[in-house]
Amino acid sequence: MTEHPPDPELAQLQAEIAETRAELADTVDQLAEKLDVKAQASRTAHQAAERATATAQQVAEKATATAHQAADKVRQSLPDAAADKLDQAAGGLQRAVSSDQVQQHRKQLLLGAGALLVALVLWSRRRSS
Repeated sequence: MTEHPPDPELAQLQAEIAETRAELADTVDQLAEKLDVKAQASRTAHQAAERATATAQQVAEKATATAHQAADKVRQSLPDAAADKLDQAAGGLQRAVSSDQVQQHRKQLLLGAGALLVALVLWSRRRSS
């Protein structure tokens, strides 16, 4: 038996079939992903949680900056001894609170910081009158 050289048209057809199969497999994978509602819901929930965490962190950072500005204003009107105590308390609070704790107890921390600022303002007004 004699071997015939491969037909170029047959080789091209086989290559096109292989390419079509690969494209079809990709299409089937994409369709399967679209139909996997559980995975989509999980992905959406994860994305929402990440956005909420980022927003909470931004709010905490903004609240911290505002509290620092308010504390600086109050500190300027306080005697040196009271300002030192305020600095010590603020430093202790910063060391004690990690970002995870801020996220877990954000509302309580903001209320506490607000109450502290109100108390300091009232105390400084009382002392100046």
